[in-house]
Amino acid sequence: MLAAVAAVATRNFRAWLAAFSICFGAWDLAFYASLRILIGWPASLATWDLLFLLPVPWVGPVLAPVIVAASLVLGGAAGLMKEPPRVDRVAWTLLVAGGVTIFLSFIWDWRNVVDGGMPRDFPWLIFAAGELAGLAGCARALRTQRS
Repeated sequence: MLAAVAAVATRNFRAWLAAFSICFGAWDLAFYASLRILIGWPASLATWDLLFLLPVPWVGPVLAPVIVAASLVLGGAAGLMKEPPRVDRVAWTLLVAGGVTIFLSFIWDWRNVVDGGMPRDFPWLIFAAGELAGLAGCARALRTQRS
């Protein structure tokens, strides 16, 4: 559904990706805000959340997906406002590497979770490395457009 909304609103893949990022990030932020308003969960941004179950459990404090969602909204908005005519391989590599690294931070403790344990410490340094790589890729793509 989010992909379809982005497709209707755009004319090429780069614009679609930017619009999809906005849709997904806004949906995720609205999801957490709605849960907080309707049922009082999460108690705080440090509350653990089970994000996905495939291919293994993804877990993290609520703050982590909120950071990702906010980054997607801001990066997507920047990409729609100043859509680059071309995104180079370095920018794509940084964006993909950032996403993979963030994914790894969410599944870091999956064996413990599968065995029925509560998640241990969240790997914030790994998460931050992924977030920074993604932001660097976004910045490079937008900067390349001005060159």
